[in-house]
Amino acid sequence: MILCADDFGLSPSVSVAIIKLLEAKKISAVSCIVNESKSYSFYRNLNNYQNNVDLGLHLVFTQGSPVSRNLNLSCGFVDKNGYFLDLKLLYLKCKFRSLNYQLVKNEINSQINMFKDLTGMYPDFIDGHQHIHQFSIIKNALLEVVNNIYDKKRIYLRVGYHPESPLGKIKNIRLNTFGSYIISNLGKKLYLELDINRIFKNRFLFGYYNFKKVKHFRSIFDYYLTFDLQHNDIIICHPGFIDDVLLEKETLVDWRLDNFNFLMSDYFEGLINQNKIKLNRYVFNDNFF
Repeated sequence: MILCADDFGLSPSVSVAIIKLLEAKKISAVSCIVNESKSYSFYRNLNNYQNNVDLGLHLVFTQGSPVSRNLNLSCGFVDKNGYFLDLKLLYLKCKFRSLNYQLVKNEINSQINMFKDLTGMYPDFIDGHQHIHQFSIIKNALLEVVNNIYDKKRIYLRVGYHPESPLGKIKNIRLNTFGSYIISNLGKKLYLELDINRIFKNRFLFGYYNFKKVKHFRSIFDYYLTFDLQHNDIIICHPGFIDDVLLEKETLVDWRLDNFNFLMSDYFEGLINQNKIKLNRYVFNDNFF
């Protein structure tokens, strides 16, 4: 399976925590945010791991400001101060097609180019912060960009599809939030569209949970190990230390430290060994389609 640490670049403290996990070989993928300049200096630490883990773009449309410049309210995805909208407002804007498609596409291209500037490579995969890459207009723009940029280059898109949710609703109460709808329902739609576009994708996505209701990531991880995990299943985690930059963005932060402590624990190591789990990069199969 792929164990992916999300939000590298969100803050210096989150970036440092993920680097420590890379050093300890606790994760096999990292998803990177590129619209926070205070974290840019940490990207050079990723150079040592480009051949060992998947490095992806964590596309952002709900936090901070865009990478592309000179945007105003007419683009549909920033407020009067030039900052991205919150998740629910962005979702409604996408649902009612109130975003400028060309400017959405430009922002996606800008974030990909920033990733390339910071790492010296194109992303191995692309996903979305808060799963926004599954929203209609953003999804369509992303598919167009990927088809144009990558051509025959290998890339996969992360799909938020959960095996417990064939009808679009995750049964486990610990997972049932507005976010679970984004993961399960919209993820299934993207799953089918990627098949049509012949773009590689993961099988299932695990690791999402309501951190307001669940105190320890350990219990969620234990739960997901009850599934028959395969090499292209992804478990996401959100490890991090705490600093002022993070506290400016989030009011609830202890869950990130809990994620980190769990992954660095002897319990986690024992769990991996006991269940004979191998942490791997994405496995491309040319017979996938």
